[in-house]
Amino acid sequence: MSDPHVLDPEHLPTPFTADEIRAAAPDGYIVETLTEEADGTVARQRTVFVDGDEDGVTMRVEVVDEAGSPVGDERAGRARWLDLQGHASFPAAVATRSSEQIETPLGALDCLRYEVGMADRTMVFWFSVDHPGMPVRHLAHRDGAVESTTTVTAIRTP
Repeated sequence: MSDPHVLDPEHLPTPFTADEIRAAAPDGYIVETLTEEADGTVARQRTVFVDGDEDGVTMRVEVVDEAGSPVGDERAGRARWLDLQGHASFPAAVATRSSEQIETPLGALDCLRYEVGMADRTMVFWFSVDHPGMPVRHLAHRDGAVESTTTVTAIRTP
């Protein structure tokens, strides 16, 4: 029996399987994020999961202001659960995985930390073991300087 967390034998195990992500994201599941760029630019985004089935889900994404009101047009796209799992499948040759507890707007969270190095860029992802799906924090570094930080600020389940 193979490990469902391993999508490629040359990759680290993913933090969650497609089935675990599907179970954690029922119709109406909402994730809100805050992205801060090195130049001071701040962006807020809300992602709503709808029309989920055995294979995938539609994600409605909108930019929101500080009060949570939509700004601009909503984008929507369909994704397979397996593809969402695959976003966290990193080559073992350039990535490490460890456990770490971090403080977030959601509180203190036990996370799986993935650090992925690529040429002059390093990306660090923290996946909360209690919130299957996207990372609760993501840092992008270029030449040792932080380019951007994205943090989950809220998760709402219907």
